[in-house]
Amino acid sequence: MPGPRIILELAVATLDDALLAKASGADRIELNSALALGGLTPSPGLLPEVKRRVDLPIMVMVRPRRGGFCYSEAEFDVLCRDVEWAVQAGAEKVWTDPQGHTLAERAWQVLSANLPFGAGFATGFAIGFKLG
Repeated sequence: MPGPRIILELAVATLDDALLAKASGADRIELNSALALGGLTPSPGLLPEVKRRVDLPIMVMVRPRRGGFCYSEAEFDVLCRDVEWAVQAGAEKVWTDPQGHTLAERAWQVLSANLPFGAGFATGFAIGFKLG
């Protein structure tokens, strides 16, 4: 008897990446910008265009700057605005990671209270590879 199916989620930063991920068999997409910096919030134009052209669930990375995930109050305010934008633009889920930060509990409360779907923290490990 086979075990549970593993969901393949690929991190992408461009429309071409998203199209290639779909063609390569991805189950869902983690939409970012600046993958070389660890992934940042994508541009306002990218999410609706990927939604229009790629029929996969889209998880949006909400990360206002490079570096660690310990945010100042001002950065956290930007993160919350980015969450609002992602929801309005049609993201199926948002990812962020305030792990180990005093704002982690507040972040979870804000995300959970304001999303019509689940939120997740991108913790643990990441495996990356280039498609094509």
